[in-house]
Amino acid sequence: MSTRQTPCTIHRGSIETLDPSIDAPGLRFLAEFLPILDSLNAQPPVTAFVSPDLRFIVNRDTTLSLAQLSQMFQMRAKNLQLFRHDVELAWQVEHEDGRGWTVGFEGTSTTQFRGDEVLVRVAEMNVWELEKGEEGGLRLVEARCWMDPAAVTARAEVIFKQ
Repeated sequence: MSTRQTPCTIHRGSIETLDPSIDAPGLRFLAEFLPILDSLNAQPPVTAFVSPDLRFIVNRDTTLSLAQLSQMFQMRAKNLQLFRHDVELAWQVEHEDGRGWTVGFEGTSTTQFRGDEVLVRVAEMNVWELEKGEEGGLRLVEARCWMDPAAVTARAEVIFKQ
C-alpha cells in the first residue's frame, strides 16, 4: 500500500450547477451520465459511458452486470413515472496513475410509481470508478451504491397489491 496526495475537486449543490469551465472531468462525466442513468427509457444509450465489464454493486452485496442493469432499465420504464438522483455533494480524486478518477456523490434518489402520487425518497452514497477509454473519453468501470431500499420496496408492495 502507498499513500500519495492527488488533487481533489469538490462540488456542493446540484450537479446541474457545475461550472463547465472547471477542470473536473470526473464531475463533468457525472453531470452528463447521471440523467441518462436516471432515464425512464427502456434502453438508454449507456454503452458509450460504461465499460462492457461494468460492475454495479449495491450495499456490498449484489453485483449487477451490464446485462442485468439493462433489465433494471426495462423494469423502470414499465413501472415508474419518475426516477431521479438529486446530488447534494460530489467530489473527484484523480487516480495515482493518471488514467482515471474516483467520483463520489451524496444525494437522494426519488422514485414514483405509475399511477401513484407518492414520491419515495431514499438517501444514497455512491462511488464511481472511471477510467480513460480508448477514444479518450471516460468510462464507468465500477459503481458502488449504498442505500436502504426498504421504502421503495414497501411502496411497491402497496402499488402492486392493488
